[in-house]
Amino acid sequence: MIISVNNVRMVLQNFVVALKWILKLIVLNAAAGKQYVLSVLLQLADRCREFLPSQHHQEDRLVEQANERTGRSV
Repeated sequence: MIISVNNVRMVLQNFVVALKWILKLIVLNAAAGKQYVLSVLLQLADRCREFLPSQHHQEDRLVEQANERTGRSV
């Protein structure tokens, strides 16, 4: 097999094209991963908003009960 400069150049060009294609896939995958993480964080924030008001309500009720037992404000 005769190796010429043109053959080497063509192989290197194909290799560079393949590397660019792989890099593009990695970047697209990373963008999709970031979007997924953002979606999960937004869902978690919604769940926290649902939980926190009920938590504050419970704390207010405990303070009121303490006031009734001791006869003074906390």
